[in-house]
Amino acid sequence: MPKIVDREKMQNKIFSAFQECVNEKPLFNVSIRDVEKKAGISHQEILYFFNTKQNLIICYVKHISKLYSEYYDSWQEFSVEKDGDFLKYIERKLYELLNGDSKIHSRTFSQICVMAFYDDEIKEIIVEAYDSWRNTLKNLLRDVYGFDDSSAADALLSFVEGLQFYDMNHSIDPAEVLVILNSLKKLT
Repeated sequence: MPKIVDREKMQNKIFSAFQECVNEKPLFNVSIRDVEKKAGISHQEILYFFNTKQNLIICYVKHISKLYSEYYDSWQEFSVEKDGDFLKYIERKLYELLNGDSKIHSRTFSQICVMAFYDDEIKEIIVEAYDSWRNTLKNLLRDVYGFDDSSAADALLSFVEGLQFYDMNHSIDPAEVLVILNSLKKLT
């Protein structure tokens, strides 16, 4: 009798193994065989889902882009009545980001972003994702502050992405997030 496989569950298992491999060594040194070994699956099983390392990376980028889109979409739930101060709300959202699974994703995603310089297919997916995230933040800022300014959305997105990148090499204490946000307010 053939084995019934939950496709999404198996892909997530492979993505997790891929992330673990990239956390252990640089992306360019990670092979399909490394990922299958880490996932505890056969070579045929991984090839059924991802026939090349390039295909695995592209599917991973789409997967992570979707997760980050859900994260940024969750920012739309902000309301003055429920959440109060917008900066406090951002602080909570950044705390979630810096202490959740995305901490693992960011190391892998940052290496893939470097690949985008050399790979147009990956670059197209990443640019599309950033455009989507920027539009989500632009709509949020319009709803909260009443202005339609894409440069403010760019600044917020750049700050969040930069904070994640910074956190990879200098673990940020959750209390530091508020200090950083307050320091930024002083610049205005």
